[in-house]
Amino acid sequence: MDQFKTQNNFINFASIASAISFLIVIAVAVLILWPKFQELQTLQGDIEKERAEIQLKKEYVLMLDEVEAELESKKAEVSKIRTALPANPSVPSLFNYLQRTASGSGLILTEISPFTVSSSAVFTNLRETVFSIKAAGPYPSFKNLISTLEKSARLIEVESISLSSGQDESFDFNLKLKTFSY
Repeated sequence: MDQFKTQNNFINFASIASAISFLIVIAVAVLILWPKFQELQTLQGDIEKERAEIQLKKEYVLMLDEVEAELESKKAEVSKIRTALPANPSVPSLFNYLQRTASGSGLILTEISPFTVSSSAVFTNLRETVFSIKAAGPYPSFKNLISTLEKSARLIEVESISLSSGQDESFDFNLKLKTFSY
């Protein structure tokens, strides 16, 4: 009977030892593996966020590609806008244009006043270049000059016009002009 009792104690001891070992393994798993599992879940969440962000960036790039293609198809119109509103006043090229336009219209450009560049009061992102020109010639030539300036790709605004009679059927014209740039 002692042997049976010893064997029974050994089984009870083994059962208790097994239970304690099992609890230790579970405790170790909870203490060591649980934080790693949570870290894994956090990393998976971060990966999903990154995937969503990458998808948004891909969509953004596709949208930019579409806009670029649309701009490319409207290259002529964009070029006209850049001509109408250049990045800088480009005064020498403007004066050259005025000289050619005046002579092409049949007028003689006699004087170009100094110019002033300032911020536009109406359009906050634009700069205004204001100057005056004096020209001489017949009135029909003056009408041609004004018509050509109106049709110009560059935005040229006539602020004021004054005229006085000159020799024969010639007039002296004084124009105050304004152009715009970025």
